[in-house]
Amino acid sequence: MRRIGICEEKGSGIDKVIFNAELYQLPAPDFQVQEKHTKSIMYSFKDLNDMDKNDENRATYQHACLCYVSNEKMTNQSLRERFKIEEKKFGNCIPYYS
Repeated sequence: MRRIGICEEKGSGIDKVIFNAELYQLPAPDFQVQEKHTKSIMYSFKDLNDMDKNDENRATYQHACLCYVSNEKMTNQSLRERFKIEEKKFGNCIPYYS
């Protein structure tokens, strides 16, 4: 598949999946490492109020990873933008790590 240009060897596939999940405001994908393969599960749109803690934690972690590989800092503002939360609604109550 590499020879016909379908796949790459840069290792940026998961980064692209996470970037597009954020771009289209989808819940964070779930990556499960199996014995002989990695399984990825994509989810359809879900409002923040409908996400469970696992969805929120996965989205927050993946947002932090995407910021890191993009050489950007994760901030309360970037996380609010990820979840489409108005600043006046939550202020600075979302913790972040720098």
